[in-house]
Parts: sequence; C-alpha cells; structure tokens
Amino acid sequence: YGLRRLLSNVAFAWKQMMIVFPAIIVIGPLLEAAYSLASFFNNAFFLYKAADMVEKGTDVTTIIWFTVIAFSVSELINRGYGFFHNIVMCKKNAAVTINIRNMLFEKAAALDLACYETPNVYDKLSRAFDVAFQAIYDTFYNVDNLVWRLTELCMTSFLVLLIDPVLIVFAAVPFLLGLLKNKKNNLNNDRDNEFKKSWRRADYVRRIFYQTEYAKELRLGNMSFLMVDHLRAAYKSYKKTVYKFGWRLALITFAEVVGREVVTILGAMAFSVWRVSTGHMSVASCIVVINSIAVVATSLAGLVETFGEVGQSARKVGDLRLFLEMKPTITEDPALPEPTP
Repeated sequence: YGLRRLLSNVAFAWKQMMIVFPAIIVIGPLLEAAYSLASFFNNAFFLYKAADMVEKGTDVTTIIWFTVIAFSVSELINRGYGFFHNIVMCKKNAAVTINIRNMLFEKAAALDLACYETPNVYDKLSRAFDVAFQAIYDTFYNVDNLVWRLTELCMTSFLVLLIDPVLIVFAAVPFLLGLLKNKKNNLNNDRDNEFKKSWRRADYVRRIFYQTEYAKELRLGNMSFLMVDHLRAAYKSYKKTVYKFGWRLALITFAEVVGREVVTILGAMAFSVWRVSTGHMSVASCIVVINSIAVVATSLAGLVETFGEVGQSARKVGDLRLFLEMKPTITEDPALPEPTP
C-alpha cells in the first residue's frame, strides 16, 4: 500500500465529512488543539505553577484566584468540546452514514449483471459494507487525535525540557516502543482479515442448512457431509490464525508494558529523586516530572500509534473505494443511436 494511496484515502474520508459539514476541516483541528492546551494548563503547567508558588511563599489568595481561573477556563473548553462531539457530530455522523449507504447502493445497482458472475464482486461489496461507515469515522477522528497528540506532546515536552533536558532520554523509549505498536496494529489487522475469511465460510455453511430448499437437496445428495467438512475446516482455520498471531501479539504487548512502566516512568522518577537529593532540582520540579513524564511517554507512544491507526483506517477506506471504482464489464457505445420507445 503506497503512501500516495493512503493519503488519498484519508482525503476521501475527510471529503465525505465535509460534504455534510464543510467547516469541519477548520473547527475539528482547532478544537482538538484547544482541548489539548486546556488539558496541559489544567494539569502539568498548573501543578508546576502551584507548587512553585507554594515553595516561594506566595500569598494564599493569589494561589486560590489562580486555581479558580485556570479551572474555569479549562471547564469552559471541556464543555464546548463535549457539546461538539456529543451533539453536533452525532447528527452529522448520521448524515454521513446515509450518504455512504446511498453511494454503495447506487454503485451496486449501476453494475451490470456480468459483474456478478464472479465472486470477487460480492467479496468487494461485502468488504465495503463491513468497513465503510466505521472506517470513515475512524480516519476522521484519528487525524483529529493526531493534532491532539502533537499539541500535548509539544507543550509537555517543552516543560520537561525546561526542568532537565536529560529527562527526554527516558521519554524517547516509548517512541521506539511506538514502532512496535505500529507492528502490533498491522498484526491485528491481518489477524482480523483472517478471522473474517473463516467466519464467512462458517456463515455460508450455516445459511445453507437454514434454507429449506437447500436442506432437502443436501439430505438427498449426501452434500451435508461435505458442508460439515467445510464448517470443520473453517474452525480449524480460525484456530491456526489464533496460534499464528497470538504469541507475537503477546510478546509485543509485554515489551510495551515493561518499556513504558519500568524503563520510562520508574526510571524518570528515580532520576528526579536523585537530582533533588543532590540539590540540582527543586521539589516542585520533581513533582512536575513525576506527574508529566508519564504524559510525555504516553504522548510519544500514542503519536506513533496514532500514525499507525490513521494508516490502518485509511486501508479500510481503500476497501470502500475499491468497490466504488469498479468499472462495468459491459459499456454502451456512445456512437450508437438512442433507443426509441
């Protein structure tokens, strides 16, 4: 899957959202950036300033006013963010679903009967209906999440770098682990595709047994034994898929947990406490590091993960486009005269 095709799929998904809500291309990223900034000021930066004020002996009234203003602004942005996604986008998503469903049915009706002589057409149609709606939403929200991750990472990393640049070494570990997460997403996608093949085969056998006219012919021609063999083969294929992908996914998950929880978070905490004991870091800075290093680590890992999720959802959008881009096998000659009633 080429980068150009992936970017084209992302643009296609956003185009479907913009048909219903043209302003989403501006409102979506801006709102995500504002929400991320509010989260930063309400957590890491607020903790840093409050601890610094207490350590410097700032007046209690000043600290209280600072706290009230910070939480009020943050709460206002949070309410607006929730209203946009829970009320506005809920209605827009329903309209997007209707548009995509109409596109699929119109394309299915436009294809001539010759196209349906090959099972490949049915496979493309079923894959398009399986992934179309969720893939469009996932691609849109993953790009928005990318903006949120980048804003959070930049602000929190800048604060940690101001305290002690050495700490960024600990945060770089989850970035490398994020590459493993990308590998994990690809394995999950391949595993799910294998599962779908097995379940489609099993569902096909069940459907035949449920239909009365087929059930009679199965009993008369002893075809039931062949169908049961197909069902057994589907379950065996499912077990092989679990074994094929299960141990690799387990190892990657274990490496992610150890790298994030042990190497990054505990390592940065131990380093910060050691710096405080040697007098090279204030207690307020140490508190901020303990609170923020996990955010930086999670943001770095999440950034790589989000890039992988954008690619994964864009591939699923590609399944929708594969069906929409199908050409009829029988085309009309424009030189022929129009039929007369």
